[in-house]
Amino acid sequence: MPNPNDEKSTVTQKAIQGTFWSYLSYTSGKLLSFVTTIILARLLIPEDFGLLGYCMVAIQYLEVVNTLGMGTALISRRDKVAAAANAGFVISFVLGIGLYGLAWISAPAIATYFKEPAVTELLRLLALVLPISGLGAIPGAFIERNLAFRIKFVPDVSRSLTKGLLSIILAWQGFGVWSLVWGQVIGAIVATILNWVMARWRPERIYDRRVTTEMLQFGGHIIAIGFIGALLNNVDYLIVGRILGAAALGYYTLAYRMPELIIRSINLVVGRVAHPVLSKLQWDDAGLRSVYGNYLRYTALVIFPAGVGLALLAAPIIELFYTAE
Repeated sequence: MPNPNDEKSTVTQKAIQGTFWSYLSYTSGKLLSFVTTIILARLLIPEDFGLLGYCMVAIQYLEVVNTLGMGTALISRRDKVAAAANAGFVISFVLGIGLYGLAWISAPAIATYFKEPAVTELLRLLALVLPISGLGAIPGAFIERNLAFRIKFVPDVSRSLTKGLLSIILAWQGFGVWSLVWGQVIGAIVATILNWVMARWRPERIYDRRVTTEMLQFGGHIIAIGFIGALLNNVDYLIVGRILGAAALGYYTLAYRMPELIIRSINLVVGRVAHPVLSKLQWDDAGLRSVYGNYLRYTALVIFPAGVGLALLAAPIIELFYTAE
């Protein structure tokens, strides 16, 4: 019989390695994004960032529904994984296409809300990331399920690198806000292709009605939680963009880059690794409590000092990175 202590030790080791590679992946991507933003801040005007911000708010709400949490459901499965993966793939892709159609139809109304007619065409192009992400959701979930975050490093960083380089080139050529939108779309395509290559997973002709129903039920709970999170994360953008306009939202978006890089990245990385780790320990109450407590303890030790430091150094940071002289 396998030794439970050995299994717990293996999971702990994978958790540590996964956290390292996930953090390296996320911070590398955000560093690339930060450097890209510094360059683009000199090539574009604040209104361009504000227009993208309007579109991103709408896309982030749609992304809560996109894939219906199928990746999360797959990571949590303990049986009939192949059938769950097939169901999740079909649901994710079909839903992505449907949400793209919804974004296309609702784009004029969203433009009216933000009082920016340009949002209509920008959002219709940017919404392509929904079906593209739907295609890559299950392969990416397979990688995370296996705690193979070293492999996940490749598509994640490639997405940020592609997005940044393309946006800079197009902005240099005078494409304005369209450079930001095309960067997002092409970056999503690159990440999806690499997720398929790295996961080495292919759909099979397996259908299990009970498993499909369970996946949909699980996804419903994920959407409910996601909508609450999206509301809390984006309500400030809705208010700033609606009341103060595109330029103010552009400045607000630029200012958020540094806290996102240092503070938010820690929360996202820990959550990303914690889910598959805790899923493997879901039948071990003592181990579950221990790992979860350690996550909270060590995350707090980093986040609180980082937040205070950023508040104290905000003025020189802005002067150093976002001013022309």
